[in-house]
Formats: sequence, structure tokens, C-alpha cells
Amino acid sequence: TGATLTGGPGRLTNTPNTTQLIDTQWTKALGESHLLTVGGSLRRDRAHVFDLSMPDWRNVDVTRGPFLAESRGGALTTGLFAQDQWRLAEALTAHLGLRWDRWRATDGYAQDLNPTTLVPRPGFPRTFADRTDSALSPKVGLVWQADPRTTVRVNYGTAFRAPTMFDMHRTFVSTLGTIFLANPELNPETIRSADVGIEFRPTERARLGASLFRNDLRDLLYRRTVTVLSEAQALCGSAATTSNCRQLVNAGRARSQGVEVEAEYTHGAWNTFANATYVDSEVLENAFAPASVGKRLIGVPQWVANAGVTYTEGTVPATAVARYAGK
Repeated sequence: TGATLTGGPGRLTNTPNTTQLIDTQWTKALGESHLLTVGGSLRRDRAHVFDLSMPDWRNVDVTRGPFLAESRGGALTTGLFAQDQWRLAEALTAHLGLRWDRWRATDGYAQDLNPTTLVPRPGFPRTFADRTDSALSPKVGLVWQADPRTTVRVNYGTAFRAPTMFDMHRTFVSTLGTIFLANPELNPETIRSADVGIEFRPTERARLGASLFRNDLRDLLYRRTVTVLSEAQALCGSAATTSNCRQLVNAGRARSQGVEVEAEYTHGAWNTFANATYVDSEVLENAFAPASVGKRLIGVPQWVANAGVTYTEGTVPATAVARYAGK
């Protein structure tokens, strides 16, 4: 573009977005054995991303150049849920839950101009059909108080995660020239999860815990590299190559499983803690990158650990934490 460290032409990206959220719930005891909770949520999102050229990238207050690209859209997510905390016996409690989510994406639109001629690139402007998806997500859990110091927990459930506005509409270019392309046609991810854990309190001040977990994901969001030049330039523009156009897609299936251990000790105003998690993840299905099948999930470190201390006495509490995340 002719830009240097001291100035020159550039590109300004604006990403205004709004989120409106309403959450409500009601809880009531039903006899001595049941505690019922019901509720709902309503979330409305809108995003509007647009790029402008700039005569001098170091001065955002100067007169800006012509409009170059635009992407916008909205989403409405509605949720209803109910949960019963059921005391089966003196030391055994069940948690039975059910959640319904409905997601609707609307008003999808994209425009992209040739930065030299300011003429829309082939295939633009584009409008995207409204899409609707829904899911019913159950959850079952058991808590057993084995003795006054030992608690055992078992959980199973499913969940639903809709793509964010930025997943669908926020395309950006890194400082190295990689084009990270959003996708207005993404579908929600779904997950099935199960875990079993134990907590032991050797003293009133100390707590130890360990758990095993497994997650199975479908419609996994995956950043693929578009390796066919004609497709890359159709999606990412004339600056695209066979290695720098990366599009967000629903790839297929994956799973992660592992173990977590933790310890905590409190003495007066001091609290010390440490935890570590090992994750074994694997891509099980990926039509966009078959070579990734059998490999670990990108962005999911195999080892994560934290250790820290907190001091809470006085008006200004203090915390020191050390964190480690592997590859």
C-alpha cells in the first residue's frame, strides 16, 4: 500500500455492535425434597463492520477516504429452562435440568469493493437468507455426600452455542497479511459433556479435588486455509494467495477428555491455590481439512496450570497468580 512506519495510506476498520440481554429466574421449594428453578433469557445482537481507506494510517482524525467494505447482521437468541434439585436421601441429591434454545440470524449483508476501482468485486454485494436453529439440552447430575469431608459428583448434559456476530461478520487482516474471513452462514455448535469428580476436605482450611471429563463436539468451528487460488480470491479478494485466506467454517466432529486436579488452603486473610488440567483432544471429522483428522484441536493446550495467593485483609485486596499453558 506504500505505507511505512512514519505514515502512508492505510485502512480503518470500524466494528460497532450492540447487545441487549434479559435474564430472569424464579425459585421455589416444593415440600422438603424439591427445589424448583425456572427461568428464561432473551438476547439480541447486532453488528455492523465497515472499512474505510485512510490517507495516513497514523492519523485517524484526518479526512478519511472512500468506503471499501461492509458486513452486517443480527441475531436473536431465546432460552427457557427448568431445574429440579431433588433430595433423594440424606446424603444423595439429584439435579435434573432441561433447557430450550432458539437462535435466529437475520439481515445478513456483505459488500466488498476493489480498492483501486471502487467497483464491487465479483459476487458482491451479497445478502444471506435468515436462518433459524433450536436445541433441547438436558442435564442430569448426582451429588453424594459420602462423609462430612468427602463429596462425589457425577454430571451429564448437552449444550448449544450459537456463532457470535464477529464469527459471522468480522473479517480482518493481520499485520502479517493473513486474511481472517468471517462466515455469515455458520451453524451453531453442539456439545455433549460428562464428568465425575471428588472433593475432600482434610481440614476446615484445606480442600483437595480431582475430576475426569469428556466433551464431544459437533459442527465444530474451525479456521480453514483456502488452498485453491480461484476460491481464495473469490472469498478474500485479489490480495489472497493459497496460504493467506483463512475462513471460519463448521468442520465436523471432535472430542476432548482429560483430568483436572486442584488444591486450596485458607489461613486468616491468606488464600493459596493451585490447579492443573491435562486435555487429550482429537479431531474426529473434518471435510475441509481431512489431514487434521486424528490430530489435536487447535487452540486447546494439552497442559494448563495455575498457582496463586490472595490476601484479603484491609481495603485493598491483593492477588498474585502464575499461569502456564502448553502447546
